[in-house]
Amino acid sequence: MHIVHVEDQFFSTAGYQVNYLAKWNRKNGNEVTIITSDDFGAWGKSGFIDFSKRAEEDKEYCEKNDVNMIRLKSKGYVSGRVIFENKIYSTIKSLKPDIVMVHGITTLTGMRFLRKIKRLPYPVIFDSHMVDAAVHNKFTQYFNRYFKTFLTPKVVKNNVSIIALDEDCKLYLTKNFNIPENLVEVITWGSETDQFKPNLSVRTELRNRYNIKEEDFVMVSTGKISEEKKVLMLATALEKKLSEKRDTALVLVGSGKGDYAEQVEETLKLCENKIIRIPTQKVTNLPPFYQMADLAVWPGQCSLSYFDAQAVGLPVVAEDIPPNVKRMQQNNGYVFRQDDSEDLRNTLIKCVEMDPNELSKLGQNGKEIVENKYSWNMISVRCEKQFLKIMNQYKQNRKG
Repeated sequence: MHIVHVEDQFFSTAGYQVNYLAKWNRKNGNEVTIITSDDFGAWGKSGFIDFSKRAEEDKEYCEKNDVNMIRLKSKGYVSGRVIFENKIYSTIKSLKPDIVMVHGITTLTGMRFLRKIKRLPYPVIFDSHMVDAAVHNKFTQYFNRYFKTFLTPKVVKNNVSIIALDEDCKLYLTKNFNIPENLVEVITWGSETDQFKPNLSVRTELRNRYNIKEEDFVMVSTGKISEEKKVLMLATALEKKLSEKRDTALVLVGSGKGDYAEQVEETLKLCENKIIRIPTQKVTNLPPFYQMADLAVWPGQCSLSYFDAQAVGLPVVAEDIPPNVKRMQQNNGYVFRQDDSEDLRNTLIKCVEMDPNELSKLGQNGKEIVENKYSWNMISVRCEKQFLKIMNQYKQNRKG
């Protein structure tokens, strides 16, 4: 089948859902096209990602994974959401897709496709990444009311299928928009387990490079240096040494700009624990930084990175928002009280002072969970089964 993925903003070197799903859809024998915009909106101005080599990075991604990509002009963006020109509909129609997956049903693009759902000459499936914990907009109640009043009826009437990326994403849809549960299938995020896996030789090589002994305790945290990632809280928690018995180090991978990022960097300079700063990396360059570590920590928002760390065999420490609480229920890591720097610090101290074999056992539990349930090759197959179901429903409705 020819699968078209519609994504507002696509970053070829990132490790987001669409990057891996498109790759594995193609590996499974399907034709794949990514439709996205040439506008990176706030991302382009933030300094988190370097777009100077976008054209060659797009080419490398497409050639390596044998997928097609079309970047369309946008008319700008609202609240970080791209405004595609109407040309997007004729462009997709010309590709004669078997199914179109629109990423983000609550984005402007998702809502526009939903409004036209009955008139589109191809089946459409949507996904949703949103959870209540990630919503920080003062107009949320008005948006929810609009969606429930004007768009949920279209979802119900047209039997629209939605993939939620975890149970909390499903709850976000059913609770806030009254979308029936039977229309929402949970197919979660995952990890590229052929890249993210333990590697003792890399662990030794990188520790030697950064003058870290094998008995030292190494933490890793990845992602942009921004307020929603709460990196300053992590820096504050590390100002004083975590242990008098072992040397400890944080490998912090990510970049940022502005007052917040500057405050983070200044605080890191005061830390008594060793800090190794690495700028934002391509996703393909990230595995070694996990492989050299003993623990992964995210003071805020760990999303996809959580699965990568677990795939490498690392226990994870993260804030106690509902998705993380559920993830840590299988003896594979710890949560700390949200926005509590002292509790974060105490949790890290507990990990540093644990018997190394016990800590390793937590990481092994996580690794087995990812390998058994959350590898992208498995997830892509589940998605494709859902695609085929929607395609068959579409054909039956057309006949009727």
